[in-house]
Amino acid sequence: MSSKPQHNYLPQLDGIRTIAIGLVLIFHWLPTTHWINTLPNGTIGVTLFFVLSGFLITDILIKNKTESLGGAVQVYKNFMIRRALRIFPIYYLTLAVGFALPKLHIPFTTDLYQHPWYYILYTYNHLLEKTGFWADAFSPYWSLAVEEQFYLVWAFVVLLIPKKHTITLLWTTVILGIIFRFYFIYIQQGQGLITVTCIDCFAWGGLLSWYRINHVQDQLHRLLRYTVLPSLAILLYVSFVKDNTATLVKILFLRTAISCISAYILSLICSPKPHWLNTVLSSAPMVFVGKISYGVYVYHMTVPLLFWFVWQKFHLPAIGNHFTSLIVLLVASYLSWIIFEKPINNLKKYFPYQEKK
Repeated sequence: MSSKPQHNYLPQLDGIRTIAIGLVLIFHWLPTTHWINTLPNGTIGVTLFFVLSGFLITDILIKNKTESLGGAVQVYKNFMIRRALRIFPIYYLTLAVGFALPKLHIPFTTDLYQHPWYYILYTYNHLLEKTGFWADAFSPYWSLAVEEQFYLVWAFVVLLIPKKHTITLLWTTVILGIIFRFYFIYIQQGQGLITVTCIDCFAWGGLLSWYRINHVQDQLHRLLRYTVLPSLAILLYVSFVKDNTATLVKILFLRTAISCISAYILSLICSPKPHWLNTVLSSAPMVFVGKISYGVYVYHMTVPLLFWFVWQKFHLPAIGNHFTSLIVLLVASYLSWIIFEKPINNLKKYFPYQEKK
């Protein structure tokens, strides 16, 4: 969810969140051998989330940037508090439930019990990078760890770097992401779960923010328009061709391709010019799911599992699995937002980026 003031709220961004979480659900709930997962839906969804986060977070930081060191410290402190209010509550609530399940004799597969501090300290991506244990019910949390690590460092750097060097920082980060993937994934045979292998995804969103704030969005839009077809070609190539060359292209440029497409779509829907996509993305169902998308992401591997365990425990009749799971997940996420998340989120008003004059 965005931390931006309500008057800057763009409902179409909730629609983007709905698309991203939908792709993640498809990837995690359907077999990887299913035809619909021929495309790397999980990677597309997560990368789209990263680009959107880079856009929103960089936008907040640039707009609240101050030349005063004390002012920068204050902005950084309030930024992190606001992020914590939005992200921590249901994350730690879910971990607490995970800890309780063995005592309730509910089977639950996770490395949480053997390595709890990786989860608690938002460094789970490093554990999963080492173990490759994707059967962990909390395995999607690797991306939450990446986002939190990104917030910690990116906010510090953007607030302290001179304004004139921000654009250089962003383009350099785009290049560094590819270099880091070459080293940590191709050379070191890693899985690409550590934050430095994802940083260019955030930077593409940050670039859109910088160009918009400086009223030269059309320059980036034209550049992105020329990258769409090559990016789509890369996406299709790595999805349908299985050889060593395709593997190298996938390692180096798949996230780049998805980031370019994502940034292009964001540039379309955030443009002052009306676009038909805005009508679709701003529709009530898209906005509704987008608003609760964080809860959907946090709960999507645990709530359905617990629901079906209870359902079968009471020997209730079998019903449509995926459809029922989706309804249960949406209801749980909506109740979580109304009862738990929104009241905590409202505490952000006590931590404004700039003091009222």
